[in-house]
Amino acid sequence: MSRYLFLALLSSLLLAAPLAADTPAADCPPCPDAAAEPTPPPPPLWSGGLGLSLVTTSGNSDVRSFGFDLSLKRLPDPWGLEAGLIATRVDEDGERRAERLFARARAARALTERWEVFGGLAAERDKFAGLDHRSLVETGALWHLLAGDRQTLDLDFGLTWTDESFVAGGSESGFGGLAGLAWSYRFGETATLRERALWYPNFESGGDWRLTSETALEAGLTARWALKLGLLVRYDHHPVPGFETTDTTTTASLVWKL
Repeated sequence: MSRYLFLALLSSLLLAAPLAADTPAADCPPCPDAAAEPTPPPPPLWSGGLGLSLVTTSGNSDVRSFGFDLSLKRLPDPWGLEAGLIATRVDEDGERRAERLFARARAARALTERWEVFGGLAAERDKFAGLDHRSLVETGALWHLLAGDRQTLDLDFGLTWTDESFVAGGSESGFGGLAGLAWSYRFGETATLRERALWYPNFESGGDWRLTSETALEAGLTARWALKLGLLVRYDHHPVPGFETTDTTTTASLVWKL
């Protein structure tokens, strides 16, 4: 499974590479009748959205699924902020089948047009994965490798401190690292494909590491509303005893954008 996730991550990079190449314009004499292309406006300082998903079935099976996704981002000028809150819950025939809560916040300081430094916090609760609580403190640097109008690619890396407590009892804590990428590609004017991948090695135990991959396709309906399809894959190389290594979450949600 770890090999499959690594290949998926590598495929994203290979897909981004050829698209990043700029095609030079052919040499031609100036055309006096041709109008100059307007300069695109700068991206907004603040962005974000609120996504909601709800699925209910009845009859042979009684299933209720609820999803909530809140995101907020301020571009570093020179200080920036990125925060998010995710909640999911699934009930089947009156019994809770899945429940997860995840919150994060990261502050950033721009050093140049390409480089930033950051510090952040994250907290997670997922009892159906054996995790009563996980808190993470991170610090590191981010490099804007691609910053085009249609495609972007950011690479971040740094150090972490993680503290975990488990449903069955016991806890662990220690230093680790992080390495990740954030890639996006805009199709036309309303559709965007995004990939966010993060790898967390544990310095206390060389064989213990985690990988998350979040893929999302968003299509705008109006200036404020969009449909979003998402796939979240979470892999834990050393899961809590008695639990699986991989969790996947597929969502379809209606998003209100700031």
